Amino acid sequence: MVSVAASMAFAGRVGAGEKAPARQVLELRTYAFESEVKLETFAQYAQSALIPALNRAGLSSVGLFRLFKADNPKLELQADSLDLLLLIPHPDGASVLSLPERLAADPEAAAAAQAVLGTSPKD
Repeated sequence: MVSVAASMAFAGRVGAGEKAPARQVLELRTYAFESEVKLETFAQYAQSALIPALNRAGLSSVGLFRLFKADNPKLELQADSLDLLLLIPHPDGASVLSLPERLAADPEAAAAAQAVLGTSPKD
């Protein structure tokens, strides 16, 4: 898994008396899999356990994405991607840094993660 955090500010002018839009930090995680079975297992975990845990941790509008050959003909892919992208919007950098501890403190998330992430990558 690769994780990249990038800061994103809203462009534009703020008029007198208007509050500037809040900044957020976007964390993009890339998960690469060796097989469709592993990808589907992780995607099911992400949808049923990880994203709800992120929501319980106060993070909403989380996105899970995959690149499909049929949806991207100009890329001339040989097959559907075996990568999943997870986009997590954070209110600030402290949220990014504290997320692993917050997820570990969520007993429901920890149990679901162990069931999936504790398996061999070669299975």
